[in-house]
Amino acid sequence: MSPTGLDQSPKRTTAPDDGIGENGGKIQRLSRQTRSLVDDVKSWVELKMTLTQMEIEEKVDEKVNEAVNGAVIAAMFFMAALFGLTAGALGLGHWLGHPAWGFLIVMALMLIGALILRAAKPKIVAINTPQLPISSGSSDE
Repeated sequence: MSPTGLDQSPKRTTAPDDGIGENGGKIQRLSRQTRSLVDDVKSWVELKMTLTQMEIEEKVDEKVNEAVNGAVIAAMFFMAALFGLTAGALGLGHWLGHPAWGFLIVMALMLIGALILRAAKPKIVAINTPQLPISSGSSDE
């Protein structure tokens, strides 16, 4: 004690701010937060990849369904045309007196139609190539 009654030596009631304190210090807290941020980014990337995979699967399923639907419709049209041509050939054959004449006339009409289509060379299927948008280099997604 000093003569004035006041103690001149400084007394510390708290630990010095040397980075070690409550919850392990600033460095450890920063390390935990960085690990948490890395884990969050990993989770986000995984979820984004899963979402992209699901979107691709959905598009593939849609295209497969369209192809199967088109094939079923084409088969039904083929069967309808086949039965229609057979009925027409039988009707012509009955009208001309012999079924073979009807089938011969129907075959000749189909051959003429095929030759006309071959000579005309129409574009029956137009392949549309989608134009991809040009990106500016940054992605907001």
